[in-house]
Amino acid sequence: MSQAAALKRWPAAAAVGAAACLVLAPRARRRGGRFFATYLALLALLIHQVEEWLWPGGFQEWFNRFAIGSPRADFPLTDRQGFAVNVVGGWGSAAAALAFGGRLEALPALVGASHLANAGLHIGLAVRQRRANPGLRSAAALLLPTGSYLLARAGGRGGQRALGAIAGAATIPGLLLRFRRGAGSRRD
Repeated sequence: MSQAAALKRWPAAAAVGAAACLVLAPRARRRGGRFFATYLALLALLIHQVEEWLWPGGFQEWFNRFAIGSPRADFPLTDRQGFAVNVVGGWGSAAAALAFGGRLEALPALVGASHLANAGLHIGLAVRQRRANPGLRSAAALLLPTGSYLLARAGGRGGQRALGAIAGAATIPGLLLRFRRGAGSRRD
């Protein structure tokens, strides 16, 4: 299988992951507290990614054309960058928050705030453009409440929670800036 083909298959893995998370949710619920809030945030993220990229899909074209203003449907957000943002960044931060969130309290705050920023992107652009976008439904129904819930349960001593929340809130504006700059170039 080519690298390009492999990069297009991660949304199907998100669907499988979401189904597995649903099956394992009662077990995660028994752990309770911040762990369960983080688990719900991961489930919400996976469902959101399925809506954006798989069913009904269309996020890449919408993001490039309508959020960034690119004339191309496949640039500046390429398949490779979609994989990096969603799998490496999204799944990676959620997995780190699940594994280390009890000791590194900034991680759950980062995930919660990034969910809120992501929801803000979808909802804000839907209001501004007066039309739905790929991911709007799950952003409003899942990312917004789970991000708020996780941020409220994030805890944190000193500035850890604040640092995590600031970093998470900066993810979406940072990505928008990066991709808007990339829209003027032809490099990947």
